[in-house]
Amino acid sequence: MPQAPPPINNRYVTFTGQLQSRHIKVEDPVKHVTHLYSIDTFRNCVRFNNKLRQSRATQLSKSLTQIPGGYPEMVLLWNRDQQATHHFCKVDLTTLVFTIVGTGIDPAHLDSYAPPLQPRIIERESSHRAGEEDSLMLHMVPNGQPESDFEDYPDPDDPGDSAPANGSKSRTEEQDKAPMDTSA
Repeated sequence: MPQAPPPINNRYVTFTGQLQSRHIKVEDPVKHVTHLYSIDTFRNCVRFNNKLRQSRATQLSKSLTQIPGGYPEMVLLWNRDQQATHHFCKVDLTTLVFTIVGTGIDPAHLDSYAPPLQPRIIERESSHRAGEEDSLMLHMVPNGQPESDFEDYPDPDDPGDSAPANGSKSRTEEQDKAPMDTSA
């Protein structure tokens, strides 16, 4: 049986209700505002933090220059709790120097702390309006022909294109004027 991950204790971070809100809340005790980080952003920050720790370097290399959006701000807010059980590496974006701080969050436990988003399938309701949209789309395509069939017709603006390239007959004026059958 897998061992439960260690708890993340940080007085400025709220994980409660994360499955409903799909955000991690990080409080700014100085400005008294709450910052929301999506689950995906948090997961990307944890992975990046782990890469920094594993690199054993002190300056960002070419392979470490893709910094997740929001990382520097989250680090500043998260690391304000010096008694927290986990910390993030600080990154100076001016010098690209980073400093390893405390113990990081193990990416192997991410699914326990912040489960990835599950894709949602939203089905379109069958309605009269949907039928109108489908009918409108059929009117945009001559005689309900698929768009790939358009290349068989001559381009009226191109004098060298008087006959279809594949030898099929061109459309007549009667065909162009005929009403479209949209009952399908």
